[in-house]
Amino acid sequence: MNISQCTVCKSRQLKSVCFFPSIPVIDNILADSADEAKKFACKAQNLVQCSRCGFIFNASFEPEEVEYNVSYYNERGHSVYYSEYIQNLAATIDSVMPLKDAHVLEIACGKGEFLYTIAEYQPKSCIGIDPSAANSLKENVIFEQLCFDQAYLTHMAHPADVLINRHMIEHILNPLEMLKTFNQALSSNGILYLETPRLNWILDRQAFYDFPYEHCAYYTDKFMERLLRLSGFQIVKMEFAYQGQYFSICARKISEQPISVLAEPMETAKVEQAFSEIMMRCQQISDCENILDVQNLFSTASKGLYLWGASAKGVMCANLLHKMPIAGFIDKNPFKQGKFIPGTGHKVLSPEDAIAKANIICVENEVYLSEIQNEVHNINPHIPVILLEELLQQ
Repeated sequence: MNISQCTVCKSRQLKSVCFFPSIPVIDNILADSADEAKKFACKAQNLVQCSRCGFIFNASFEPEEVEYNVSYYNERGHSVYYSEYIQNLAATIDSVMPLKDAHVLEIACGKGEFLYTIAEYQPKSCIGIDPSAANSLKENVIFEQLCFDQAYLTHMAHPADVLINRHMIEHILNPLEMLKTFNQALSSNGILYLETPRLNWILDRQAFYDFPYEHCAYYTDKFMERLLRLSGFQIVKMEFAYQGQYFSICARKISEQPISVLAEPMETAKVEQAFSEIMMRCQQISDCENILDVQNLFSTASKGLYLWGASAKGVMCANLLHKMPIAGFIDKNPFKQGKFIPGTGHKVLSPEDAIAKANIICVENEVYLSEIQNEVHNINPHIPVILLEELLQQ
């Protein structure tokens, strides 16, 4: 599959900015054996930038290859940082649109960990939609195991006062169409809460491992603002959450207003240059023996290097950095423990099991560094815990 025109503005002025020839098509469904993991489907990530509007997407994306089902786990509720984050997030949404007695709809709710938090505010209805949804654990929360689309609108008993969408629009090729459908699902003056990765953060950090196949669409700060206005939303509150990694946006439904979708030439040129630099860094690190030679850095390397986090960042690192001597992965999610990483077959262990074997632990996401260091120190204070970026910069 090769998409030849922008899915937002229909322009054919597309330029390739990032290409990975073969990466796993799914990151949050792990395998039951190493052999099965190594047979997971892999496809190309061919990111292109539209020179007209600035949208960046995978022109080779094959949506039928990415299946979201009950085996898909991306929950992070075992993290103290994340648990505090979603509590604060629920309070933020409530400050913009009071949740008590409101009709709340969360699209792509996963297993519902955030919706359960929202339910504590006593909304009139609390519905979550996701093909990977499980049975609800609370009477006042309803899950529907399906995808959200135009057809769903005809079955809605009432419009939503608050529509929550976290970490979904990076998984779809036509965000403008989807956001307009969100708009239709909202009541007059309704609020959309939108959360998705920020491309600016990825490029600034040169985090080349943040381009998993599941994420077929990427959003710069300026493009996101234009996209929301085009979709009939006015931004009420926009923050850069998770230490700048995510957009955290509350936007109010308004009438669609004619605005220019055009990106400034300097805007797209800067993004193109940043991609060039990030791909150069990826190539240099993947080719370099010494940068990733843990045995030269640590005298007790016989037990191995473990990466903390069996999700997108970790899966990408394992598949892109073949010379990195990764012994395995650590994850606190019990549904991932004992499973194997797509593409490479690395085993995922519990913290207790991995710490008994590790000589060094690398944390992929800096927001979790402090709590992981404390947890490891309580089990074995002699094991160093560092950021993955520290290792890559050696």
